[in-house]
Amino acid sequence: MVEAGKYVQAESGLAGYISLAHRTQKELEKLTAPNGLLEREMSRTESLTGQEPQIVSVERIRERERNYRVICHLKYPNQKEGKWTYSIVKGYEDEEGLMWKLERQRRG
Repeated sequence: MVEAGKYVQAESGLAGYISLAHRTQKELEKLTAPNGLLEREMSRTESLTGQEPQIVSVERIRERERNYRVICHLKYPNQKEGKWTYSIVKGYEDEEGLMWKLERQRRG
């Protein structure tokens, strides 16, 4: 899981929130562009291993009108563990495949 928002600095207040949303969208476009940074990094073997949190298991998946809320148990690069909720917007390019993988990691 790569979280684009962590590459953008946040500012306070409503104007900061609007600016954050705009800058996050621009960062996403830069990361996911054909031959962009993310594509180049992921093409290397084990390129993101140890740099991003790893999903250990999925506690809950909640489908909403426009997105899925996924509560995950993570292992961070520093080996600590924690819990995080991700919002996955519907219409994702391989949404079905991603949701299938997350369901497989769901705790029984």
